[in-house]
Amino acid sequence: GVSQSFTKKDLSGRSFDFDAAYMAPGHIPLMLIKEIISKLKRKKCFVAMNPSGFYLKMGVEKLRPILKNLDLIILNREEGAALTGRKYKDEKGIFRKFDEMVSGLAVMTDGPKGVMVSDGNKICRAGIYKEKKLVDRTGAGDAFGSGFVAGLLQNVKIKNKSEKLQFKVKNFREEDIIRGIKLGSANATSNVEEVGAQSGILTKRQFKTQARWKNLPVKVYNMS
Repeated sequence: GVSQSFTKKDLSGRSFDFDAAYMAPGHIPLMLIKEIISKLKRKKCFVAMNPSGFYLKMGVEKLRPILKNLDLIILNREEGAALTGRKYKDEKGIFRKFDEMVSGLAVMTDGPKGVMVSDGNKICRAGIYKEKKLVDRTGAGDAFGSGFVAGLLQNVKIKNKSEKLQFKVKNFREEDIIRGIKLGSANATSNVEEVGAQSGILTKRQFKTQARWKNLPVKVYNMS
């Protein structure tokens, strides 16, 4: 509940000189989130958001100024259908609407059926890794979202290490999206096998070396 007490004073002295930001806004006031995103975008920061229920209830018109500045939005299929006004089963229709509202990628989770990601031209779809034992789903959504972002951005390289990284959505490759799906899915699966929102979160080494995360089929098809 701490997000409800977040104020402009909490931004004082912050440079916002980040390469990438993953936002789960909770109940932070809308105007404050607008200001935060504006500061991030002026610094050429990659901004991903998993809108909370508090935000989704505001409706698309109030959220439009935020959505147009996002490089990545993550939500579940029910939320996606409600926000876009499209039917639950119309996944292409939902993604087409997101392409109008969001300048970057749209990620839609679908419970045990897995996840779909659209870059506006194609959709990448994958199932889930089977958990060894389901213990606690707390934090699974953020484990997926943060894992997806980490996987997506993981292999970006620049020639001069003193330069600021700039993640441009149009430059993401299909393999970057697939890596994001796999890391996000693995991170969420590992998380639900333990108690607590942060328990089970994978390190880069664990994801690369544990055999169970090697294979997750991903299908790619065109939006048309």
